[in-house]
Amino acid sequence: MIKTYLQKIILGMILLGAIFIPYLVFAAGATATATISGGVVTAVTITAGGSGYTSAPTISFSGGGGGSGATATATITGGVVTAVTITAGGSGYTSAPTIIFNYGLTNKPLKDIINNITEWLLGIVAGLTILYLVWGGIYYVTASGDESQIEDAKRIIKYALLGLFVIGISYSIVVALDKLIK
Repeated sequence: MIKTYLQKIILGMILLGAIFIPYLVFAAGATATATISGGVVTAVTITAGGSGYTSAPTISFSGGGGGSGATATATITGGVVTAVTITAGGSGYTSAPTIIFNYGLTNKPLKDIINNITEWLLGIVAGLTILYLVWGGIYYVTASGDESQIEDAKRIIKYALLGLFVIGISYSIVVALDKLIK
């Protein structure tokens, strides 16, 4: 009875992980400060380049004592923001505006979104499969000579190992396809 409930819980967790994969942004951490002169943004100094960017984040300016209209573009090298180029200085700034690096779903190429979701999906399913494998091992160790429980434990372990094999093959296919697309 307990075995059936545990199996349903574990399988439910695997299905939930497969269905409700949150989109997580892997790039973060870029920060910069703005310099103003005569109400115009004249320079942007990068204080931290961040990491993990696969495309340049968009930049927006917030605050600044009522100023508006400043725009800029970012340059990335090796996944790090290395430069910010002011494309319009704006006007009316009485204090330095806050610089916001916008990087999310809308800035990422479809290939990157699919790769992120696939990697998270495979990672979650692999983790849950390992838990299922451990549960089979515990079930085997606690069988105390009960042949039916031993057979059930062997079946659980067999399917968990098969699941890990399928996950490994799936990951290999994803990596191979990713290399072909690049």
